[in-house]
Amino acid sequence: EDGIRDRDVTGVQTCALPICALPDWSGVWTPNWTDQVAQVQSNPLPWKPEYGARIARMIADDVAGRPAGLFVNCLPEGMPSWMLINHNALEFLFTPGRVTILGESDGNRLRRIYTDGRGHPDDPAPTFHGHSIGHWEKDTFVVESNGFNDKTWIDAIGHPHGEKLRLTERYHRRDFGHIELQLTVNDPDWYEKPWSVTLLLEMTCVTAARSVAGSYVICLMKKRFTPRLPTAPSIKV
Repeated sequence: EDGIRDRDVTGVQTCALPICALPDWSGVWTPNWTDQVAQVQSNPLPWKPEYGARIARMIADDVAGRPAGLFVNCLPEGMPSWMLINHNALEFLFTPGRVTILGESDGNRLRRIYTDGRGHPDDPAPTFHGHSIGHWEKDTFVVESNGFNDKTWIDAIGHPHGEKLRLTERYHRRDFGHIELQLTVNDPDWYEKPWSVTLLLEMTCVTAARSVAGSYVICLMKKRFTPRLPTAPSIKV
């Protein structure tokens, strides 16, 4: 028994804690990379005209094999690029007062989303993941975030943002194998209006989940580490 989501031998939920009434998102989820690219290409960001030349040069450099430095310099992806560039597995952990998202990459990719009723700090210190608070609207998890630095990207193209960035995320498990994420980016310094995109997270099969759960990548070492799984015992017939 873990005190959070206990079930009896028939699979019937027996936990009486309020958290047990939340949707079950256990398992490992992988963003649909093809869907990410299609969304960005068909739904361009509405950047302000004065930034058009800069963004055009950035895109040309990327096409020419001279990408900007987010990955080259081994900086954390941060938000929202974690969701809009990412193809690595992630997990949701529901605990009283907080939802934690764990991600595969650089060993310590995580987000803390507070659900205990607190608000944002009046003057948050800018970070890669910002400060996030969440609440439930029936079976949809709504997250509001601010307090970002300006060192991350918005999407795979490398569109920048400033410290006034605000994010709204709406996570909804639309069926057994998919979580749908509606993400809205609002940065009045860089973009003419809020920009929204819908992305898919797909449940990873059991075999693949065992291989990625707990694995991580060290950017500077250019190496992936995966825990060794015990070898299944041979069975003589």
